[in-house]
Parts: sequence; structure tokens; C-alpha cells
Amino acid sequence: MHSLHFTKQNLVQTQDLIQVVMEQYETAEDGDFLRDAYLWAADLPDEVRRVTTALKTDEYHDGILHLKGYRFRRPLRPTPRNWTLPESGLPDQEADFLGVLLSTLLGDVFGFETQQDGKLIHDVMPVKGMEFVQSGSSSLANLSYHTEDAFHPHRGEFLVFCYLRNPNRVGTELASIHQFELPDSVHRILTQPRFFVVPDNTHSVGEEFGERTPVLFGPSDRPFIRFDPDFTHACHGDNEAEMALQVLDKSIKSVLFEVPAEPGDFLVIDNCKVVHGRRPFQARFDQEDRWLKRFNINLDLKRAAPYRRDMRSRLLSAAPVGRNSA
Repeated sequence: MHSLHFTKQNLVQTQDLIQVVMEQYETAEDGDFLRDAYLWAADLPDEVRRVTTALKTDEYHDGILHLKGYRFRRPLRPTPRNWTLPESGLPDQEADFLGVLLSTLLGDVFGFETQQDGKLIHDVMPVKGMEFVQSGSSSLANLSYHTEDAFHPHRGEFLVFCYLRNPNRVGTELASIHQFELPDSVHRILTQPRFFVVPDNTHSVGEEFGERTPVLFGPSDRPFIRFDPDFTHACHGDNEAEMALQVLDKSIKSVLFEVPAEPGDFLVIDNCKVVHGRRPFQARFDQEDRWLKRFNINLDLKRAAPYRRDMRSRLLSAAPVGRNSA
């Protein structure tokens, strides 16, 4: 894992930049800001840009970057009780603007029509009544490790998490596929299209769908991964593929480690190399609970054109537009 702590100089330079940006745009989802963000990002401190872009340019990067010690100048609003409420629909915090700037160093910020009502910047907080659901809204359940939106062919290639509040000091569990080796026979099975990955609980879709897909892909010596153990299944009757998933699961669990997260920390991960999850915690539902922002990043949204209703849109549909999902 790579890490960088904001120096005093880098912190002030970043804070001043965000202040200027916030004076010019109403929210971080403003179309003008999203268009201009690529220009503003060039004014981030050199060191911050260097370590962030390394996730994209360094093929041997393990895919994890922990940026520590950003300090918010403006007071935070109360933690939203649910992402559906109006107070969570205002991406106007410092974290929103800085998260977009960091994201544009890696690609295009985007969202899904089927997730959080099409928001580009996702609020992640415990939601009363969802304590045991397999989603970021849970608290008492262990959020299983996973690659984000593993079912989708154009899922985010990078993710940025910004931690606003964390009174329980809940860490994020991580593992890079490059931390362990699999037997050749298992590796071979996992690279074959013998699996289905279905949408997880955060997507409002009414049916399971998808095509057969491999779990591992890319270079044989440094493969990429798309895997969510709760939503990935071997094809019916394929016992060999099911056993390969069990070996993969055991291998990942053997190297999982927890990254502590403080308010003002940013965690940037390669969603093709790294799985992430979270341990259970006791939420209080008092609007001071754990709260973080999540940004999905695609290297080039043009490749996802069949899933966009408008080429100006940053939202992807769950299935190709105009085609049945089955």
C-alpha cells in the first residue's frame, strides 16, 4: 500500500484551491464544474498528483493509495439519515469538490441510473432498518469484501473514498490480487467464462441478468479481478468452477488487512486489482455516524456508449440501452 500525508504546504495549497473552486460552482455535480475539473486538477500539489496518477501509470502498483490528513475548513452538515433524503442530495462539501478533482486525475467520474437515484457522488452511511443488508448502508453486518459493481462490464476502474466522519474508527478492509498466488489449475478455471455476476443490493433492478464471464482477466502473470462473493456464482452444475471460487475466497481472506480511516482521509483504489469491505460496527443514528463519499471513475466513458442514453450523460444503465437485460 502507498500512502502520503498532506504536508502543511500541500494542505494549504489544496485548501486554497478548493476555496476558489467552491466560490465559482454551486455543487460538485454541476455540469460546468465537471467539465472544468480537468483544468482545476492541474493546480493540485505536484506530489498529490504524482502519487495519484501512479495508480494509472504504474503497471506494478498494488492498486492502493491512502492520502492522509486533509483538514476541512468548513463545518460538515449532519450525517444524512438516508441517501434518499434531500440533505444527502447536496454535493456541496469540500470533500465533494476535492474528490472530483482527485478522480479526474484518473478518468471520468460517473454514476449508475440504478444506484442512489442516479447520483454521481454517493453518500455512504448507516441507514436504520438496513443494518444487516449487504451494502454500505449496513452496520451490524460484515460488509463482505468485493470489487465494486462487479456485475457491470463498465464498472468503475478506480474508486475514491473520502471519510467525513468515523466516530467508531471503522477501518476499510482491503486485499490486492497481487498479494497472493493461486494454483495454476484454479487460475485457469477462473479465467474462463464459467461464472455469472449479478447486481448487488445497491442497484434497483428487478431481476438477475448477465452473461457468462471470467472472474480473472488480463495478463496471466498479473491478472485483474471482478468478484463479489455474495453475487458471483458458478454456472449451474459446474462443480469445478464452484471449487475454484472457494479457493479464491480462502486466498483473499488470508491477506485481507484493515486500513484505519480518519476524517479527512482519502482512499484511492484500483477496482480491477483490489477488493474492499468493512467490519460490523454499532451505529447510533444520531446524525453523527460514520459518513463517507464514494466516487466511481472510468478511464474513458466513450467505451461505455451502449450503456449511456445520451453521450453527454455520465450515467450508465444496468443493461445496454434499448436492449432487454436477459
